[in-house]
Amino acid sequence: QIEEVRQSERPPVLAVVLDGSASMSLPLTAGGKSRWQAASESLQKAGANNLFKSYKTDYFVFGGQLKPVNPAALTGLTPERNQTDLAEVFNSLYLNEDYPDLAAVLIFTDGQDTTHKNTVRLPETVKRLNRPIFPVDLGAERVTDARIDQVQVAGAAYLDHPLDLRVPLTNNGLPAEKVVLTLREDNRTLVKQGVMLPQSGRQAEKKLTFIPRQTGWRKYQLAFEPSVDDVIPRNNQTSFYINIIKEKLNVLFLSGAAGWDLSFMTRFLENEVNLKVDSYFQGLKGKFFSTGKNEINLPEELKNQFNKYELVIVNNLEYEALGKTLSVELEEYVNDGGSLLLLGGPRSLGSGGYHETALARLSPLVVKANDYIAGEVVLRLADQWYGDSKLSRADSAWNSLPALPGYHNIDRMKPGAELIAYNALNKKPLIARQFYGAGKVLAVGVQGFWRWDFLVKAFDADAAPFTRFWREVVGWLLTVREQSKLSLESNKHIYQLGDEVTVSLRVEKSGDEALRRGQLVSGGQTVAEINFSPLDEKTYRASLLPERAGDYLVRTGPAEIRFSVVSPQDEFLNPDANPETLKLLATISGGKTLRLKNLGEGIKGMPAEKIVEIKKKHFDFLDYWQIFLGLVIFLGAEWLLQKLIGID
Repeated sequence: QIEEVRQSERPPVLAVVLDGSASMSLPLTAGGKSRWQAASESLQKAGANNLFKSYKTDYFVFGGQLKPVNPAALTGLTPERNQTDLAEVFNSLYLNEDYPDLAAVLIFTDGQDTTHKNTVRLPETVKRLNRPIFPVDLGAERVTDARIDQVQVAGAAYLDHPLDLRVPLTNNGLPAEKVVLTLREDNRTLVKQGVMLPQSGRQAEKKLTFIPRQTGWRKYQLAFEPSVDDVIPRNNQTSFYINIIKEKLNVLFLSGAAGWDLSFMTRFLENEVNLKVDSYFQGLKGKFFSTGKNEINLPEELKNQFNKYELVIVNNLEYEALGKTLSVELEEYVNDGGSLLLLGGPRSLGSGGYHETALARLSPLVVKANDYIAGEVVLRLADQWYGDSKLSRADSAWNSLPALPGYHNIDRMKPGAELIAYNALNKKPLIARQFYGAGKVLAVGVQGFWRWDFLVKAFDADAAPFTRFWREVVGWLLTVREQSKLSLESNKHIYQLGDEVTVSLRVEKSGDEALRRGQLVSGGQTVAEINFSPLDEKTYRASLLPERAGDYLVRTGPAEIRFSVVSPQDEFLNPDANPETLKLLATISGGKTLRLKNLGEGIKGMPAEKIVEIKKKHFDFLDYWQIFLGLVIFLGAEWLLQKLIGID
């Protein structure tokens, strides 16, 4: 056997990663270069000075995902991604084909991770990467900023009636001075009102009142003039939609008992959502009373009356109390376009005898007998609800709310239902919603929301997650029913760029294939064709992902709906650079935090050993018989020649 040894060298790989999220557009110092501009210019200077000559250099930009980029194009790019996911950066590098030769990672970021994964997932992915990371401290000053957060509106607003807007203002580092809030519609000023900014580091809710003069979904703009020291003037303004209707909406509230839940929900609907509520509760011996304490015959009182109401609420009420006739009428009401809210309790859902009845058919939660448990439960919102901009910032406040005193043991939801909240202990569904025919149903498998109401009022606790949640729930249920044979509905009316837009189509009669196609229109031009997928015989759904901010219209047949896509704001909720994250990356990985102004010296200290590859190859003469035969012939010829000429 013969052994062949070959040795080769190649340069190691250096991954140069730039944060392309929107917060990188902020200036390093007041009136100075942006974080992105400073990082990209420093990189180009390092390349021109041959500081990367010892490496095979791979360049990437990241937001939610890691993508390769041409270094020559960096200065022409705009950081506008609406997410910063640091864990995904290192996960993607680990899976990259160049990973075996990866020597180090040089990353330019302000350190703000908007995915909230840095406490667990980030250290895990850094350790798995097992390469030194060299974060660059950009030296960004603290950001001074005042902003308008998500404006809160009652679930219903009425023509020619005063409407209160709740405007959350947040101040970071600016004086607590007076600003003028200006509300406009179609560039027409509706109201101006002076308010005081809260103290630095605080949020305060201001009230702004105006009188709507036109019906339908109206788009409004709210803004205040930024201070000269306000680094992010774009979040001093916001847009939102309000559905203005002619007459006050009516709600029917049926309760299995008079109590705190009845009191809380009635007060919330009348005061917070501005509705007219007719309440009936079951007293002793099964008799029903109105809120005026007058005894009534419920079947006679409500016979053929459900259609008077935009929303029916059934709270902890047994099936027998409602009866078969009213239950079937209620099912027909929802199927024809009405809205139903089912609230749990020991007399509700499975424990209230709903299984195998019209009420069970209506419920998006699968009902089983005797499912109520008298024990405390902690709710957690489903991911898609935290993704809603109205609730994402209420995360910690929501999780601090107390446990509720009772819940239903629900194993699953029905196909097509959407999860809203679940049991924190076992992850089982507790709150879900769904379309039913032309109507809507939302089921709540817990009891005792009055506890939250009591906490907020007694201890002046943060009401934001509590009230926002119920406004969202009731607002979804209270969408005004269309009288046409075709209707469209979106899950929101204002989206951030990058959010998925869900549009539902409901038809009176199934089978018309042409109605399952629509158009997405912006600026008077069709930008995409839409195909709706069936959920049931009369309900279809489509998911859209608009590529640009702006106003959009979805049209199919005679029906249309409008929504707006705005530039992302999550990146500016906490815009200060986070050097602690940079230190964490360097410490865990065995790297070092570098300074932008001394970047050249820092790069020279990074590992740059060449990759040495040794290849050994073994082969046998018998594998190369032609060479062996040639050698034998040559030696034989030499021997014969020596004999012929007499050489011994």
